[in-house]
Amino acid sequence: MNAMTDIQKVFLLLIRLGLWEKKQGGLSQDDIRLLEKMKDEEWDAVMDLAIIAVLTVGGIAGYSKAMEKWKADRLIYEYSNLILGLLANAGEFRNMSKTAEYDTQIGLAQYVQAASLVPQTWKYIRDSRMYDSEGNPILMFSRRNRMVIDIYIGTQLKENSDVSGKSKGFSVILCREIMQNLAKPLSSSLQFSRFYQWSKMEDSLVYWGNAGCSDGRKCLRDLTVAEINDICKSCDKDNEACGINMEF
Repeated sequence: MNAMTDIQKVFLLLIRLGLWEKKQGGLSQDDIRLLEKMKDEEWDAVMDLAIIAVLTVGGIAGYSKAMEKWKADRLIYEYSNLILGLLANAGEFRNMSKTAEYDTQIGLAQYVQAASLVPQTWKYIRDSRMYDSEGNPILMFSRRNRMVIDIYIGTQLKENSDVSGKSKGFSVILCREIMQNLAKPLSSSLQFSRFYQWSKMEDSLVYWGNAGCSDGRKCLRDLTVAEINDICKSCDKDNEACGINMEF
């Protein structure tokens, strides 16, 4: 018999069944005859194919995670340059909305683009909004005497509106990186940071910067890796939009 052909048949048969033993009612007579005539060395070849398949699937998954982490690291670098550039003129930006009506937003995107605080891979949308290198909407504006940056991870915002849709492309890895390696190290400059979930906006998770971290308020600087992981995993991306807000 053609050993390789039968080996492939058995391998595909086992994949189809989803198990490595005979299952009552799960095998046809032809399937059983094929299994019974397999030689030891042919079973070894089947197992080799199975190992290759597992390693291939695992390798693809590992590569995918590595790429996601690499993209997240690149975005953290870009966000850091943006924020440091804005903080250099934070007082001026805060004063822009000091005497404005309560919810008035004064966009900073044009300044950011003109000052080259972000790479050319970012896309300008309007006065308070840009898309970063991976297409995440970034809102940046002055409001209530504060400088505000909102990062909506994997979200499509409705056209000409800051009302969000759903975060179907939400990345837990990017969320963790923002919280752990961007917001938390900036706790001395931030007034507070929030994890937005549109399904429960009024109950957004608020973590205060060093100056406001008292009277039972949750401190940004004290967040643990495990807590950050739980926060980021709480996003129901198929049914809501999630993002991270930072106010300076």
